[in-house]
Order: sequence, then C-alpha cells, then structure tokens
Amino acid sequence: MDNEISILLVDDHAIVRNGIKAMLSSEQDFEIIGEGSDGNEAISMILQHHPDIVIMDINMPNLNGLDALKKLREKGDHTPCLILSMHESEEYVMKALDFGADGYILKGHQ
Repeated sequence: MDNEISILLVDDHAIVRNGIKAMLSSEQDFEIIGEGSDGNEAISMILQHHPDIVIMDINMPNLNGLDALKKLREKGDHTPCLILSMHESEEYVMKALDFGADGYILKGHQ
C-alpha cells in the first residue's frame, strides 16, 4: 500500500519492540520498516531508510535516544521522532523536546 506510514522502532528491549510492532501491525496504515537496539543503529537506519516516523527509547546502550536525536538534528535530519520513556519528570520531557523530539510517550501508562 503506497499510503502506509513507514515506522522505525528503536528500543534495546526486544520484547518492547515486539509489543509495539504487534500493536502497530494491526493497523493497516502502518508499516514497520526496521528495528534497532541503540542510538547508533537508529542513526544509520534513519539515514539509510528515511522512515516517515521514528519511535525511539530514551535509555539505550552505546548511544541513548536523546543523544541520537541530537546528532540527527545536527546532521540536518528532521524525521519526526517520538521518544519512549519510563521517566515522568518534566526535565526529561523538556530535554527531549529541546533536542527535537516531536512527542514523548511514557512506557507502561494507559
């Protein structure tokens, strides 16, 4: 389907990626085009595949989601990015938005 929204999932926990993938795959307008487990993979995959949107965890090994997002924005990439986090504090939300996130989703909340 040509109108599908392409999504890249980046989280160091495969079970989280699988859960999000299962949820989004049930929607006909979404296509998961790739998965990564750290910020370095995210940068590489975003620059290679040009997804419509990235859903990326804030805490990951090697390069966290915020630093990956900051590097992408410094490279001139403006792919929309939703940050996943277990951190509820306003400090994390504001930092994510300052680094160029388009949204902030709390893990484990309804």
